[in-house]
Amino acid sequence: MDVMDIVPLLGKSERDEAVQSLLKRFGVDQPLPRPKRDESQVNVELEGTALELAFFDAESMFPGDSRYLEGELILQTLFIHTAAAQGKFRLPKGLEVPADRKKAREVYGAPEWSSPVMKNDRWKVDNTKVLLCFTPDEKGVKQVAISYAGA
Repeated sequence: MDVMDIVPLLGKSERDEAVQSLLKRFGVDQPLPRPKRDESQVNVELEGTALELAFFDAESMFPGDSRYLEGELILQTLFIHTAAAQGKFRLPKGLEVPADRKKAREVYGAPEWSSPVMKNDRWKVDNTKVLLCFTPDEKGVKQVAISYAGA
């Protein structure tokens, strides 16, 4: 599966047909489990892939928005665990992973945020935030998180 097929689903409800189809494709039981008390997030691993989806309670993402049912979940973040990923995959703006920090900055420009301690950079790309967690030598990416950043 091309991870870029999932990116347009970020910010969509668990009730959205395309989100339901994605979950069904990977054998994810529905309805999704609900967040534990005092939590707003549920993570779902897509079996047989290096992908993990984070769903957030709609109320925490869109307070007071009457479009959503009580307890409805929104697909907020796509995690890619690159150590488990097979081969190359594309990210927004065509960046291919594996990639090094220099190449990521060539494609995305200066990051909007960088960790002063860890080798992490984050960019706003269209309606997403792309976080790349680099290896200590900055020659590879350990993990990718692509999150919904609003329309």
